[in-house]
Amino acid sequence: RQMDVLDEMLNGVEQEKKEPAQIGGKRKRVLSDATREKESISDQYERMKREGAISNKRRKVIKEAKKKKKREVPIENTFEAKQLVRTRRRSASDTSQVSIELEKLKNRKKVPKACTEVITDVNSSLIAVGKLMNQRVIAVDCEWAHEDYDEVRGQELCLIQISDRYKRVFLFDIFLCEDLIVKGLLKRLLENKKILKIFHDCRWDADILYRSGITINNVFDTQIGFAMYQRVAGRDTPLPVGLNTLLKIFGKENKNKQAARDGMVQERDYWKIRPMDDVMIEYAKEDVLYLPEVYNRLSEGIGQKNKSLSLELSEQYSKQKRSLSNEEIEDLQDEIDETIKNGERYIPTYGIEDWDRAAKIALKRSKSGMRSNGVRVPHIGRNGRRIKNHFYRGRHKRY
Repeated sequence: RQMDVLDEMLNGVEQEKKEPAQIGGKRKRVLSDATREKESISDQYERMKREGAISNKRRKVIKEAKKKKKREVPIENTFEAKQLVRTRRRSASDTSQVSIELEKLKNRKKVPKACTEVITDVNSSLIAVGKLMNQRVIAVDCEWAHEDYDEVRGQELCLIQISDRYKRVFLFDIFLCEDLIVKGLLKRLLENKKILKIFHDCRWDADILYRSGITINNVFDTQIGFAMYQRVAGRDTPLPVGLNTLLKIFGKENKNKQAARDGMVQERDYWKIRPMDDVMIEYAKEDVLYLPEVYNRLSEGIGQKNKSLSLELSEQYSKQKRSLSNEEIEDLQDEIDETIKNGERYIPTYGIEDWDRAAKIALKRSKSGMRSNGVRVPHIGRNGRRIKNHFYRGRHKRY
């Protein structure tokens, strides 16, 4: 009799498993006393644990689905992202813009901080060169002192300044440690054809570097670039301009230029003085700090076609002095000294026939107060009146 009762109870449990009862909107399995009696304590514990884990997973999935429905834009756990979301209203039209800006914050690369480092040992040089090798464009300049005044090429390389677009400036002290060139990998950096080197009037720098064992290539000279910039704009070809003049045109200036020049006049071996004072460091730094920005401005103004032509001319420009013999350089220096002794102004040249001819013609016109089309331009004072016997030598938009 008891066996019959147990069989009936088990049949009822199997039917309930196939068709679970609906109680309070939730599916609940009804287990009979007979099945519970057959289960051991350990089996009951494992079953309860398994069912509890499944229910916890379901709860988490439901919560995440609800959160996704409430907001489509993910909020990053950063201060900038939280501040961005707080400042903007969570309207339907604004969510797309917020998501775009959040993605920009995520994908933004860390920009290196501007710094100035004086490199005096090989280990520091290896670290600095490793940073500069990742750049496509660097600015370079050199400082030297005379080792022997009787020799034509008696200059001794003392300092190489290099900067990048992040305004990181590295001053490599060659006077204290000559091993920086080879062991410090400066030679490999400056001879790398994939890295563009920006100079201003690279002729003497290229000559001194060549005698130090470095042959520079892939050069852009801002002196050539500025002349091209003026020619493309339809203006007269200017004479070769100095670096500080060029920087002032683009709103920059080397403020320590005059102080450093006074030091060079007083002390012939100015760049051999160690330790370097603040004026020397700031002067060397500002000679290369703004060149990447000037290069960008010139590149935008001249266009890609003229930029490639400027690169070719800059390559020729870098070979002008180093291709000359000692006798030719001595003759050139004597000619300059004689011109200055006679009280005349020495007119620098590019070494490019067409440009030098055009620059001389432009110089004559400026002396006579004429434009490139031969029109005399009167000088007008602040009160708008014309001043007699004075003519405007340059160009301005109001004229």
